[in-house]
Amino acid sequence: MFPNRARLCRVSAQQTKCSPAGNDRTRSSPTLHVGASGAVSPTADRGSVDCLEAGAEYESALQHHQRHRYEPRRNPKQESDLPSSTRSTLFGDLRRAYSILGGALVVLWLILLCDSVFFGGHLLRFGILPRSLPGLRGIVFAPFLHVSASHLLANSIGLVLLGGLVLLRNEADFWIVTLVGAIVGGLGTWLFARAEIHVGASGVIFAYFGYLVSTGFFERRFGAIAISVLAVLSWGSLIFGILPGQRGISWESHLFGLAAGGVSAWLIALRRRRP
Repeated sequence: MFPNRARLCRVSAQQTKCSPAGNDRTRSSPTLHVGASGAVSPTADRGSVDCLEAGAEYESALQHHQRHRYEPRRNPKQESDLPSSTRSTLFGDLRRAYSILGGALVVLWLILLCDSVFFGGHLLRFGILPRSLPGLRGIVFAPFLHVSASHLLANSIGLVLLGGLVLLRNEADFWIVTLVGAIVGGLGTWLFARAEIHVGASGVIFAYFGYLVSTGFFERRFGAIAISVLAVLSWGSLIFGILPGQRGISWESHLFGLAAGGVSAWLIALRRRRP
């Protein structure tokens, strides 16, 4: 629309004709040269002033054009309505997930180390003991207690893979599934499981799996369905962990943790449907 640099404006004042006493006489006004500096001859007439004003307006329009040429128009209302997950970078999400899961793993391994070195494994008595009043405390403590390093290693892998996928999808969902999995899954274990001490984070991990599998059914969106299909194809073999008759495995914790994950997916879907 505008040239790249200002040009000199050379304007000759319009010649006017005067006819005093019936005699026509032509008079020419002086030529005016106006540059970018805006200097004007003191003898300039009205045509010269008009040229100066036009030059100033031209320079102002040129500066405005160059300043706003590459700035896209924005709608502040639309920007404020965007969810935080779309505004955050992938690097920030990964760093946040790394800090949460890494901190959880450090706590779990420190507890196992302290129990093995200082308490001789006696912290396991704080696990879930079904249908006993002291066993209710295990609903809180059982996810932090593990029998051995191999037990914790297996759960650490599940925590990073399944818990990490839930966390990357939505951090609020991660905390909801974690709490519901620990409380609902632990309460179901306390009510219906065998009269043995049940410990380990596997109930919460199965809650993550249950959430990932069922979120597509409750939310009915393409992204949620894709996550459910991915979870089934990648970790579908976990379903065998809920079968009874396996020695040394709390299949009851797995079963009720899986159910708690489905409940979590249902609650989260209801929460998102609210206006």
